[in-house]
Amino acid sequence: MKKILAIALLCSSWAISSYALSFLDKTWGMKKMNIRHTNALANKRIELKKYTNFTNNWKGRCVTNNHDTHDISFSIKNDEDTISFDGIEYDFNTLSTHASSGNIGSDITHVMLRWNEEGDQLIVNYMMIDNSNSTELFYSSVGRDTIELIDNQLVIKKNYQQFRNGVAKNASAETCILLPVK
Repeated sequence: MKKILAIALLCSSWAISSYALSFLDKTWGMKKMNIRHTNALANKRIELKKYTNFTNNWKGRCVTNNHDTHDISFSIKNDEDTISFDGIEYDFNTLSTHASSGNIGSDITHVMLRWNEEGDQLIVNYMMIDNSNSTELFYSSVGRDTIELIDNQLVIKKNYQQFRNGVAKNASAETCILLPVK
């Protein structure tokens, strides 16, 4: 049953994607990227002389727009080519897509992670879309984060723009400082 459901979801996502790309092409002139080109980009390996190992369990606090704070904790495992956050793995230099849908709404996230040229900072570019079925609201955000080690602290700097029903709401900046959990 699970296998049938997975195949049905995969086929329906292709159909929806084809329709969406056709609609976007006709409405805004957007073209879909050649899939072979996408795969060639995904398989391109960046040669690094060194890279930062973020592997650890981390716990800390984030400050948004210099006033709102919240606690954060997660584990990271990484090598030169991949990284995982709480067990969710990403390949570097590859566009990753995560999607979910249910009775209360749906969401989709596109993420690309890459090292800076020195290999000491991870750059995360992303786009998120969230739709709530109960309130008919459509949220989206586009952002760029950096992750680096400074004095044995994991420093995450986030900059993103949020939209509600297609209207820009607020640009946000968030800084998180995390310490290794012993």
